Parts: sequence; structure tokens; C-alpha cells
Amino acid sequence: MSDWTVPFADPWDGRGPPAVFPQAPQPSIWQRADNVARGVLGPAYGPVNAAAQLFNPMTDFRLMQQGGREMMEGKPIQGAANSLTGFLSMFGPGDEAMDLLKLGAMGAMGAKRAMPMGEASRMARAKELGYSDEPFYRGQKDTPTEGAVAFYSRDPETAAGFGKPLEYRLQMNRPLRFGEDVTVQDFYDAAKGVEAVAGPDAARKMLDAVPLQGDWDLARLANIVEKHGDVKLMPGAALHQMMEIAAGDAVAPLRAAGFDAIDTGRDVRMLKNFGQRLKEAAFDPDKRDSRKLLAGIGAGGLAVGLGATAVPSEH
Repeated sequence: MSDWTVPFADPWDGRGPPAVFPQAPQPSIWQRADNVARGVLGPAYGPVNAAAQLFNPMTDFRLMQQGGREMMEGKPIQGAANSLTGFLSMFGPGDEAMDLLKLGAMGAMGAKRAMPMGEASRMARAKELGYSDEPFYRGQKDTPTEGAVAFYSRDPETAAGFGKPLEYRLQMNRPLRFGEDVTVQDFYDAAKGVEAVAGPDAARKMLDAVPLQGDWDLARLANIVEKHGDVKLMPGAALHQMMEIAAGDAVAPLRAAGFDAIDTGRDVRMLKNFGQRLKEAAFDPDKRDSRKLLAGIGAGGLAVGLGATAVPSEH
């Protein structure tokens, strides 16, 4: 019976299907050859070893089951690697070869090493992704999970008036800042946004509010933009007021014009539901478009975001 024992514990119910082939031996000569191969091939060893497993004649159903379970548990790369290993495994040398196959399969499917999670590393990645160095706060009464078209404040006490103030980093690619002058290009885009949302008459109302000589429309203004688009025209607060008067509301026209935030100086209103991360987020470049406020961090990171004293460690 010793030659026909099941080599792996069943991950489902402890019983599993019976082994149909005897467990392959692992001669010491393989160990020596394997060590040499790893030393020579280095990082390329994993994918090469994965390809070599295609010639294996034995199938491990239990590992395939484990992979299926892991994929259902939200571990797609690990699960797929185990499933592939179970299907292609047993090149001959036993347990160690199976482990190497799994590593090779994970490498071939895009698995990557864990990112450093210390605060300095996370903030550096945040900056590379275009997030502000400046902290912003939002009062939370419920557990936050996803970004929203919402208000943030530079003042934690202001945010505290709406709930527990949590610290965020924001990605504002084109904010309308009340305290900074807008350009002719900005004004043109804003007028186009008003036209798209409220119609041409509303856009005409914006143009009539600007002291320009003659009869102006968006087509004529477009010609000026080509030569003088970067000329400073008016404060951002004035443009915001003009849009509210012309369209009844500035939010939708600004969004249509390509602006993604309104910055009043103390507070910021995001006009998009992404580009918002809790300070404890991983700032994973592969998840740059995610709406998750803690993209890249599990429940432990969420606990940190909600006020736990632990901080992700640097690895």
C-alpha cells in the first residue's frame, strides 16, 4: 500500500479521489541537475520549468480542485496556477518539481512580487500616479469602499462635522481653482460644456457676459484660442459664477468640459468617482483606474484606514 498512497491532502473534504498512479520517486541526481538548472537560468527558470511540465504523463486532480476553490475565493492567479499545475504536473521528480511548476505558471500568468507597503513607498507611488502630496479629509459615517462625486476638505475639523475624518489623497488632473486665473482655452472649453449641457443660448449668455467687441460666438472664439489660448482671462471663481448663471449649475458643464474637480481653496468637490484613495491604500499602478478607496489592500488595510494604530510594514 505504501507505493499507492495519496501524495497530497484533499483540499475539499479530506477524502479525494484515489491515486491511479504510484508516486514517482525523486532520485538525488535530479536534485543535482535541478539545482544546476536554476543556477544557470536564474529568473527564466520558472517559465522554462512550466513549459517542461507539458511532457508530464500524470494528472493531480486534487491540485486542480484546490485551484478551482482558490479562484472562487478571489485568488485568480494562485488558483489558475494550481489548476494548471494539477493538469500538467508530475514531470517525474515529485513534490519539488510541482512547486517549481506552480511558480513558473504564476510567473507566466503575470504574478508579481509584493510591493513595498511602508508609507514612504506608498506615497512615492501615489505621486507617480498623479495623486497630491497634500492631505484631504472627508467625514465618514459609514465604512468607505469606493470613490464618489463628493466633497473633501483641507481642514480636518471641517470634515469632522460630517463624521469621522479620514485622510485621503486626490488625483486632480484638471481642477477649476477659484484662486487661480483661467485661460482663454479654459473659458472656451467651459462655454462648450455649457452648450453641451444647457444649449447654445446658455453658451451665448456666457459670451455676452465677457466685454468683447462685436458679435461673438463659439466658432469665432475658437479662432482666438488657436493663437491666444494660454492668455490669462479671469479668476476661476468668476468663471464658475458665470457658468452657474448661464446654465443654472456649473458641475455638469465643467465635467462636460473636461474638468475633474472644483477647488474653492479650503474644500474640493470631485467631479469624478475615481482618483480618490485613502492614505493607507497601496497605490498599485496596475489598479490606477479602480474606484476602490483602498485598491490593493485587504481588510487589514481597511482597519488602518478607519483608525487602527497599525501601519502596513515595509517589505
